[in-house]
Amino acid sequence: MVVVYNSKTNFTKKYAVGYAKSKNLECYSLKEAKRLKKGMDIAFFGNIRLGKISKFKKVNKKFNILILACVGLDTNIVKREKELKELYNKTVFYFVGGINVNDLKGFDKFIMKKVVKSIEKQYKEHPTNNLEYQLRSIKSGISQVDLTKLNKIF
Repeated sequence: MVVVYNSKTNFTKKYAVGYAKSKNLECYSLKEAKRLKKGMDIAFFGNIRLGKISKFKKVNKKFNILILACVGLDTNIVKREKELKELYNKTVFYFVGGINVNDLKGFDKFIMKKVVKSIEKQYKEHPTNNLEYQLRSIKSGISQVDLTKLNKIF
């Protein structure tokens, strides 16, 4: 097994590389993984984009995903893992990361501006610690990467 990751702002990459090192596995970005054999067993780490794991379908067509993990801004880990398990019909390990808007380009930057407006509206109507954290993370690039959380993956 090898680790493959898709990361826009390097938070997912940090978890993927950390997991690979802890298990003594090779680690490849999705771009680098193009040269790997079809059907190979992998642990896939993807970033959350619009509520879904970015590039999951593409990766799932080429590889046998034994471990599925993702990184996003939502701090309600139990809720996110449950939603993602229902969406993908398999166990998903969710980790809180962060975002650096300055690293985004084009459509991703455009979408993030829309996401910020949506979160601001939600926060005005129903302020929660989770929404406050998301806004602070997006606006300041705060990282919540905690590699000790990788222990939950067998």
